[in-house]
Amino acid sequence: MPAPVPLARHLLHSPAQPEVPIMLAVPGPPIMDEERAAKVRELVSLGLYGPGALATDDCRATYEELSAKGVEFYEEPNERFYGIDAGFRDPFGNQWRLTQTKV
Repeated sequence: MPAPVPLARHLLHSPAQPEVPIMLAVPGPPIMDEERAAKVRELVSLGLYGPGALATDDCRATYEELSAKGVEFYEEPNERFYGIDAGFRDPFGNQWRLTQTKV
């Protein structure tokens, strides 16, 4: 019997959205073959593929809190027509939005 293949993945829950589980995984076997995984990693590195957005009640405060913990943002909080949001990458290279919607 072959040895088990270790998977680099994490399951997270945002305090603001506990009903939304978020799985972070490095593309590769056994989930997908190496050729396809290389293509997915390339798209992620170009910023063309991201899991989505995380909601927060105060984007600027959450930005400051996460920045202090070492999260690297590529875009600071900005006013948008829908609210305030900021952009960051997780340790796997996925792009995320941190979003505070207008009330």
